[in-house]
Amino acid sequence: MKDSSALVLSRLGLLLLLVACSTSARSAGGDAFTPSPARQAEGILIDGRLVETRGVPSLLELLRRHTVAQRLLHEANRAGRPPLVIVDDVPVANGQQVLEGIPLTDVAAVTLMRRTDAVVQWGTEASSGAILIATKGRRGTF
Repeated sequence: MKDSSALVLSRLGLLLLLVACSTSARSAGGDAFTPSPARQAEGILIDGRLVETRGVPSLLELLRRHTVAQRLLHEANRAGRPPLVIVDDVPVANGQQVLEGIPLTDVAAVTLMRRTDAVVQWGTEASSGAILIATKGRRGTF
């Protein structure tokens, strides 16, 4: 009986310690599991993976270096039609210019959509695929 009560007390103590650490991290302005801004690398999430942006002049160049984006851009070039570019859920007409001109510091994440998924969600305009860009602060089109 003593062993089971000691086990319960040690688990309760561990739980309280975890809650205390989580609360102190949040009160310091962060999440317990998120590294501080000084430790985070400069990067953009592309399809859920952090991609380094240091030394990259534009989002278009960053996508040209990314394997999945290379395939998407190659397929679009073969089809003779650029992929549809969508910024904060708004399709933009001048997608190539947006990819070259959008400041990398304003981009939070990029999602690449293959042709079939893109057509289902965005219609025939996305017949060469789609590049979805989520900006920090959702500023709209550029």
